[in-house]
Amino acid sequence: SQKYKFTIKDSYGDGICCSYGNGKYKVTFNGMTENGDQFGSSESKELGSCAQSPTTPPTPPPVAPPTNPPTTNPPPTTGCGNGEAEFRIEITTDNYPGETTWDLRNECSGSTVIEQGGPYTTTGLQTESYCVASSQKYKFTIKDSY
Repeated sequence: SQKYKFTIKDSYGDGICCSYGNGKYKVTFNGMTENGDQFGSSESKELGSCAQSPTTPPTPPPVAPPTNPPTTNPPPTTGCGNGEAEFRIEITTDNYPGETTWDLRNECSGSTVIEQGGPYTTTGLQTESYCVASSQKYKFTIKDSY
């Protein structure tokens, strides 16, 4: 499995909420969600794990064919491939979207930047979605330059 660390920073120390707009963030990965708004200078959250998954023995073949045909309407998917999971980022900027940037790093491979975003040109909700390996540790850092 993979581990991800979310860090949000604000150099002025007022977060992205309240004094200059009602900004907030929400990060979702593999069924886990972290969110917030008022945080001072910085806030960190970890998602996932770098621990190796135990190997499971193969499943024996079925003895008899299934009695019901497969469904014709499979459940919706994120579009991510096998061994991947969606890493979804939702940022509602404050009144100064040009000050907001972020990056996503793989912590299991030496903190390599794998995605980045901002600065933004419009206020409001900014949504980004990426397929990343589901068995890695990631660190998400968001910055407000003022």
